[in-house]
Parts: sequence; C-alpha cells; structure tokens
Amino acid sequence: MKRGMLFCPIPDGEYYSEERNALLSSEKRNRYNISFSELKSKLTKGSESLDANNHQDLIDFNMLHVNYSNKYCKGGNTNLLTGFSEEFLTELEKIGGIKSVDYSAYESERTWFWDNQDFHKMGMDTISPDDYNVTRQSPVTDYGYRYIYSTEYVNPTRELYNKLEKYIDKEYRNYDDFVNGKQVVVFLRDTPDGTYDDTLQAGDTLNYNYYPLSVWPNKWFTWDVAYGRYTYPFDRAFYDTYNNSGKINLYSEFNGTLKGSATFNMHSEEDSENLINGYESIFGTCVSPQVAAVIKVTDDVKEDFNGIMPDYGYYTALAGMSLAQQAVDNQRSFMERITGDKMTGNLEFGLKYNQLNINYDLSSTFSATNNKVAVYFDNNELSYSSNVDEKNIYRTQLINNILQYGITIAAVIVIQLLIMAIIVRNRIERRKESYKLLHGIGMRQGTIVKMCMIEAVRESVWCIFTMPLILILELLMYMRKNLVE
Repeated sequence: MKRGMLFCPIPDGEYYSEERNALLSSEKRNRYNISFSELKSKLTKGSESLDANNHQDLIDFNMLHVNYSNKYCKGGNTNLLTGFSEEFLTELEKIGGIKSVDYSAYESERTWFWDNQDFHKMGMDTISPDDYNVTRQSPVTDYGYRYIYSTEYVNPTRELYNKLEKYIDKEYRNYDDFVNGKQVVVFLRDTPDGTYDDTLQAGDTLNYNYYPLSVWPNKWFTWDVAYGRYTYPFDRAFYDTYNNSGKINLYSEFNGTLKGSATFNMHSEEDSENLINGYESIFGTCVSPQVAAVIKVTDDVKEDFNGIMPDYGYYTALAGMSLAQQAVDNQRSFMERITGDKMTGNLEFGLKYNQLNINYDLSSTFSATNNKVAVYFDNNELSYSSNVDEKNIYRTQLINNILQYGITIAAVIVIQLLIMAIIVRNRIERRKESYKLLHGIGMRQGTIVKMCMIEAVRESVWCIFTMPLILILELLMYMRKNLVE
C-alpha cells in the first residue's frame, strides 16, 4: 500500500551531473511531504508539469511505500464517515441500567503533514521499510504494531482541558480554540529503535490531508478502487459516478477480476485545472489546527488520560469533535467544487460517532446491564470492550470482605453491648442505697442520671466507634430503672 507522494529537492545543474545522478538514484535521500500550495506553485500547464527533470526548480517525485504487513506498522482502518447509526444509538439508550452515554470518534486513515516533516526522523525506515521485500532485525522484539497517524475526537470539557494544561505552555493555552477545533494536542510514541521525532513542535500547524479520491494523478488509489479494494464508504460510488463522466479528469479502463489477471489504463485529458484538482486530492489541506503541545507517551501520561485515550499510535492527536465536523464538511465542499455536483445519495457525507463510553447507574448491578450491552453489540457485529468485568470482580471481593469482616465486627459490638448492659445493671443494684441517700437530701433523679452518664462517657471513650451505641444503651437503662426507689 502507498501513502501519498513525497518529494526531495534536487540541486540545479546539468541533469547528467554526477551529484544529481547520485541523488536521483539514492535510496537514502531525505524525503518529506510537500504541501499543495508549494506544489501548485511549481506546477506548469500541461503534462510536462510532472517532468521534474525539465523544471527550473527541480524536484523528484516518488512514492513512499508503507508496508502494513510489517509487525511495527498497523494499517489505518477507521474514518469519520463510518460509525453507529441513529437507530443503533436509540435502541442502546433504551437498555435499562444505563445512566448516560458519551459519544466520540476515532480516525486512523488520514495522513498529516507539517513544516520540516522528515520521514527519516519520524522513523519510517524502521516503522515500515520502504521495500515490501525488505526483512529487518529490530533490537525491540516485543514492541507491537501501531497506527502511524491517528486522532481521538472528544466532546471537550473544562475538566479534560485542565489535564492537558499540565503539558501545555502558557502561551498556547486556549480552551476555546480546543473546543472550536483550532487546537490539538499530539502524543508521540517512540519508534521501534527507541528514538523520538523532534520535527513537530508546539506552535506548529498540523495539516490534515483529505481522504483520497480516485482522480488522476492518484492512479494507485484509482486502481485499488477499480480492483475492489475499498477504504472509504464513498470510494466505489465516486468512481462509478465520475469515471468517463467528463466532469473531472478521471478516465480509466479496467479489465480484470480479483483472482485473475487485470489490465488498467488511466488517461489524462491534459487539463491544467483538473490536474491541479488531482494533486489537491493528494496533498491538499483539509483542516489545519495548531499544535498546543507535543507529549511523549509515558506511564504517567497513560494514567492521566486513562479512559480518554484508548489507544496511542506513533503520532496521535487529541482534538475536539468540532474539528472532526470541519474535516467532514471541508471534504464534502472539496468534492462538490471539483465535480460541480452536490454530494447526495451514495455520496452523501455525514459525521458518524464510532466510539462511545457507557456509564451505568446503581440499578445495573441487579439488571445485568453489562451482559445486555455485550449481547446488543455482538448482534450488531460490533467490537466491544468493557471494564465492568474488572469492577464486578472488585465488587465481589468487597462483598466477601464485608461478609467476612463485617459479621465479625457486628458480633464483637453485640457482645460488648451485652457485657456493658450486665455491668450497668449490677452497678445500679450495688449503688441503690447511695442513690436513695442523694435523693433524700434533695438531689433530683435527673441530676443523678447525669452523674452516671459522666461515668459512662469516661468508660466508653476507649472505642470511639462503639461509643454512641454504649451511651444510648446506658442512658436507656438509667432512665428506665427507678434509681431512688
């Protein structure tokens, strides 16, 4: 699979000079993304615009091969256009025991670029070798594979941003920008060889590319769509609608089957505007928020954002849902601009939630809500993960502890109260004559009870937990007994 075109600058001079020849043939040359605005300024009219060797400001175009079969590179499989249906969410909220449902979105198929981006410093050589046939021994054998780019879109709250501010310098702290999709925070994982990329910094602009379109010169993507390898929900509908339509520069011929041989030809009408549209679909900026902070992922970071960031790719952005909505709207506007049509029917665009967090109420303990939710997801062929099972284990352990220690404590308290009742009864009988004498010289019974209770407080203070029960018990006994008769 290929992920976008790249370029590297080639020095001026004769094409066949030794230095230029070496750079053009070298596999070690520095490669980085080119923005559409920069590319557009270099393009000339007609098909000769692609011939870098004839251009005054020479650039060498080549494709970056991303080998998703490599154990360190996980192919993107999530976009903003596929997710839960309204019917699914409505029925989910009807399940008893659910207190609330928080919705969010996750994306792993969109590529990014920024100024000074360098694929060597990003570790692309080790994350995914450029050559499909390359085999490489890595010193890290248990690293696991990850997405290259991913974004977690959340409904922003002040509580969440307070956690982020711990990592954001004061000059870039702006809660409103985060809410409005103008700001993101990027998390970096180390590469398989243990290094970090230093080309992305706080204050940089993070440019999100469009989802690819089957428009020339994006021939590799058109081939995949024609061959039945779909990535986005609009792929096939867009290809079927506009191939040979004359509305955009898409004219392809495909003859083949998934299991047999195939021939594929793609033609250009050499229209400068359509050519530029084609390159914009590859290199164009869909949304461009500012990076408020670049955070290295550590165990402390994972703890701070536990429950917020379910997964970390090599490059993972945390953004508000507003940015996701802007990206979907801008993709639709771009497609409508280059086609001249409204995106309706099979090409209709809409942001979909593809993640949710369910909060249960107390009744869920007795109504098996977690089991019902799991069955509901399974019936709809959706993956589902829950921490309720872990909580159930803790709750069971807590109940067992309460039963084991609680009954013992209760028995101790009851025994202590019985002992104190016997002591108080014997004390009353032993001091009967003294109480009568005090009453005979004018002391009221209430005053005598108060004297007894002062003694009770002194005796019960040794155990603050049982003190209230002992005092109530003794007060009732002194009040019910007639101390002066």
